[in-house]
Amino acid sequence: MTDKLITTAFAIVSLTFLIAGIAAILLPPEKYSILMKQIGITGSSVHGTARRVAGAALALIGIVFISQIRVVNWLAFALGAGVLFCGIFVLIWPRPLLSWFSSRLFQQNAIPDHRLRVWNIAIRAMGAAMMYASTDLFRVSMGH
Repeated sequence: MTDKLITTAFAIVSLTFLIAGIAAILLPPEKYSILMKQIGITGSSVHGTARRVAGAALALIGIVFISQIRVVNWLAFALGAGVLFCGIFVLIWPRPLLSWFSSRLFQQNAIPDHRLRVWNIAIRAMGAAMMYASTDLFRVSMGH
């Protein structure tokens, strides 16, 4: 059991390195700063080429870590990664999903602020549940 848990945690950490590196490489400085503030990391003043080089190093570390994992089912691994990152996105930024729900489902009706706050909490809980569900997909992908 502990071997499965360690392998799953290793996969999640590896993917986190990979995504953090890709974000540092591809995102413009303003959006990257906003992302870091949303996550809770502030004070990062590295911009331009240095940020992109650091991002490439993080992505390379993620790729090396992922190559160490013995993956049996790559489809389940890719699905687990997708569910994990969708869950992280929903957990950090529930606003886009909340705006979509309120504009598409309740076009004519104004939604009270207290109900929007409850929906915000529910959407964040859904993101956390998605992150938890991704661990099962990682376990399946590793043949456990």
